[in-house]
Amino acid sequence: MSKLQSKVYANALSMMGALVFVVVIFIVFSRPELINKLGSHSILFYRVSFSSEAKNVLGQLAYEKTGNAVKLLQDPKWTNVLLDDKPYYLKREVLKSLCRVFHGNKDYKQLLHWVTVWRDLDERDVDAMAFWYEALRHTTDRRKIGVNGLSEGQKKFPGNVLFQKFYFQSQNNSGKSLTQNLAISDKQKLIIQRALKGWELRWRWKLRHVLAEPVGELQQHFMNQNWGEAWSALIRMVQIVKLWAIDESIDEKGYVVFSIDPDKDDWMHVSAVIPRQMSTLRVDLPPFSSAIISELNLTIDGILKSLSNDWFEYVNLVVDQDSIKAKGFEDSHFILNMSSLDRFGDDRVMKINIRFKLSVIDLFGNSNNLSHKIVRDALAKNEPKAGE
Repeated sequence: MSKLQSKVYANALSMMGALVFVVVIFIVFSRPELINKLGSHSILFYRVSFSSEAKNVLGQLAYEKTGNAVKLLQDPKWTNVLLDDKPYYLKREVLKSLCRVFHGNKDYKQLLHWVTVWRDLDERDVDAMAFWYEALRHTTDRRKIGVNGLSEGQKKFPGNVLFQKFYFQSQNNSGKSLTQNLAISDKQKLIIQRALKGWELRWRWKLRHVLAEPVGELQQHFMNQNWGEAWSALIRMVQIVKLWAIDESIDEKGYVVFSIDPDKDDWMHVSAVIPRQMSTLRVDLPPFSSAIISELNLTIDGILKSLSNDWFEYVNLVVDQDSIKAKGFEDSHFILNMSSLDRFGDDRVMKINIRFKLSVIDLFGNSNNLSHKIVRDALAKNEPKAGE
């Protein structure tokens, strides 16, 4: 790089730094409540650190990687978290996910160890009970306790999927003739019914997402030493930040809780009318879902949009080729950055429709596509037979 190029590069950086400083000062004076928010958030830093660490290991557990989760739970910071502490719900989620992975890998020794740790914290936790009896069922000296515990638990807690799943699997694996076919059918229907309820769609304008494209352009132009284009990208970024600072309507957000139902072609639909300026969509699956989403697409005002994988973020979900898998986590959701999509229109609002196919994992670990017919059968009430 020549001296002239170095000088131009340095001057450009100085101008950009000065411009960013001016924008920060502008925000401080135009929206002081933002500064107050930052002060409030700093108080929550300790709690956020727990959340960040838990989120990291939960993401790894979704891919069945247990090493860092074990290290985290052995860290004094986490071993000191007890039932009545605020971060306990995070510790419970990590313990439950870790137990789920060890169970799936048939590592019953580790499962028994960690579920015992979990039960020592809260012996009344029903999910911990289910995992504990299941682990005991695979021991040589306490197998009978495990079998009897699962049998009693599935009766006492009919709404707990883990107890139902472990019990019927134990009966199936025992070689006994299943006389409870009707009961199994009812439990399978319950799984389907739960998969259809408790979905959430959220929308908002997110600064990070709106800035993603111009930031990428700025980095590329700097690498190529295209100073004019870099300056244009920076100006665009400043305009976006200025809009965020002075336009309070940008803070608008919304959500809707809904149930899904397949159409006659077996498609699930998530639809809503939202402000056209919104940049970000978030879809939350029902808590503890074990399901697979496939063939996902999006339309805006009836026009099909081409989606890039780079626009998606996944939390407690596993992406496998063209499918999105939920493995029973309490909080599983995906986020779509729409800021690069053409959302222009005459109205202030737009109609979005997310369409996909959905399969659920049944009591025996099989994947079943929720077709229109299957859902109709699962939702239908048992009609009495003639003569009864």
